[in-house]
Amino acid sequence: MTKLGLTNDFILKPLTFYLENQQLPHSFQLEHHSPARNVQLLLNGHLDIAVISPLEYARHSSELKILPDFAVVSSRESRVALLFFKENLSTFQNVLYPVPENMYYHLTRIALLEFYEMDIQWTGREQLPAEVEVALQNYDAALYTGNEAIDAFVQFDTHLDMVEEWCDKSAVPFVHFLIVSRQEFKPDPFVDWFARSYESGKRNLLKIAESHAEGRINPAGYYLEILQEMYRYTLGEDDPPALKEMFNFLYYYGVIDFLPELHWW
Repeated sequence: MTKLGLTNDFILKPLTFYLENQQLPHSFQLEHHSPARNVQLLLNGHLDIAVISPLEYARHSSELKILPDFAVVSSRESRVALLFFKENLSTFQNVLYPVPENMYYHLTRIALLEFYEMDIQWTGREQLPAEVEVALQNYDAALYTGNEAIDAFVQFDTHLDMVEEWCDKSAVPFVHFLIVSRQEFKPDPFVDWFARSYESGKRNLLKIAESHAEGRINPAGYYLEILQEMYRYTLGEDDPPALKEMFNFLYYYGVIDFLPELHWW
């Protein structure tokens, strides 16, 4: 059975919801991990296909291939990388962020250096406070990422959406997730599963939003707006150059050791 590594990120759900909930019969064995863990399990042969961020791809590109049809992309507001800060601050001295470091941390660090010339003292914690006000008691700003950022958006008015900042300043889209396999894996029989899952997902965004809203403070309509207005799930002609632009910055700022090539299925 083909092993597929997913993440628990809400913005991925239009691609994977119907695979995860067995409403679309498939031949995958599903596992959920962080993008960093997914790529490690992929490289050691435990997984066959995995969802990872461009950062993980850049670090292991010589061993990976990218599915050319589907990804998670945005070109403006994203709500998954929110830098909350105290009101009336024009610069930040210290910033709290979640560890382990992820793509959004490096995006934020690079953007603040590149676009705002802010050299910041970063403090990492495994889990940030659920309340943004608590996080800001001892810090000028706090970076919330992923599902936690989406939920925290409504709490605090003063923030920067770092993906939006990146897209505005660099004039390119931002790729959040890629679907990849090892170089030697033959994925052709399985590409259709993603197409069918996405077709089902985009017809049922309200159902996905309602499922995610269960047990959360924000209503389903809030999550539905995010999926409808802020994300797309197919790669366009501007996205490969956008990936290369991000790789250039990651290399320049020492996050990766070499400039990767894009290898496609």
